[in-house]
Amino acid sequence: MISWIWTRESQSQIQDVKNKYNSDMASITRDLELKYRETLTENRRTAAHLEVELEKERQRVQGYKKALISQSQQLMEERKQLQQERQEHRLEMEKNLLLKVAKDPVGAELNLEEDLRDIFKNDRHCADLLNMDKRKNGNLMWLYLRYWQLQVTLQRHKRAEETLKGASPNSSRP
Repeated sequence: MISWIWTRESQSQIQDVKNKYNSDMASITRDLELKYRETLTENRRTAAHLEVELEKERQRVQGYKKALISQSQQLMEERKQLQQERQEHRLEMEKNLLLKVAKDPVGAELNLEEDLRDIFKNDRHCADLLNMDKRKNGNLMWLYLRYWQLQVTLQRHKRAEETLKGASPNSSRP
């Protein structure tokens, strides 16, 4: 009978332990499932938040891209406008200078009008916006300036020679 009591008692203890184990496992399972659901929900929230932030960044990048394109186009338009204004200003200056030369008797004598037209037509170094080499600015113009100086000097010498011939006693001979 002792064995029967012991067996019964141990079966009762075993059943209590099993029940406790099953209860603990059910509680742990519920807690784990709850934590899993909370983690899953939090991860979904985080993923949704990150997707929203990513979309904001994409839109910001698109905005920057559009702004850069717009600014580049605006700069190109401004550059074209400046070039056109510069060209128009240069043409006014050329006209004014050609008018002055045409009216000046010394300019006509030296044929300055044709030479200036040649400079305006062919000397493009100083007209280039990107030209930063000052030695290249107006090469043709500097050549013409030296030529005109030589022409003026030559004319002075010719006048001086004619004056001297006219004043000398032998000037009346044929």
